[in-house]
Amino acid sequence: WGIAKARLMKAFAKDSVNAGAHYVMARYFFEPGNPEFHLDSACTHLKSAIHDYSLTPPRQRDRLRRIPLDSVILLALRMKIDSAAFRRATDINTEEAYTFFLKTFVHAQQREKAIELRNEVAYAEAVLANTHWAFAAFLQKYPHSPQAPAASARYDKLLYAYLTKKGDLAGYEAFLKQYPDSPYRQEAEKQIF
Repeated sequence: WGIAKARLMKAFAKDSVNAGAHYVMARYFFEPGNPEFHLDSACTHLKSAIHDYSLTPPRQRDRLRRIPLDSVILLALRMKIDSAAFRRATDINTEEAYTFFLKTFVHAQQREKAIELRNEVAYAEAVLANTHWAFAAFLQKYPHSPQAPAASARYDKLLYAYLTKKGDLAGYEAFLKQYPDSPYRQEAEKQIF
């Protein structure tokens, strides 16, 4: 592994725009037996390889086919790296893991599923916290998620309970003044009267 990495670093020293070296470096970091296995580094080098390959003239592309390297091989490796990264995100199963996946692996086929899982995990965290602040934060981040209507209902209920917890007239009046369009308006008016 050490010798392979040293040779690759030497290739980078010769030419920074080198699709072949970036491709092999992506394979290096994506190899499970490598002690330096690192998905994010593999992704970074693969993005560079794809970019460099797009800038490579046709004559050099013929030479790259001896590696073998062409656009189909680059895209196949990207799909494998994306799949491994998605598995890592599902293993971690946190909002941060899915968000990182979505930001880093922008061409992944699993993006829709990652968005769905991220929203579910974020909603579950808000339910666990069970405060109007948690639901407000969820609604601010993911206003178009399928969980948004339920989150909005819980937010309204918890906000009403929080602002009127003392049960005094001033609390209900302040709630109505601050949130006149709340679904709990009638309840607050009833308590005031």
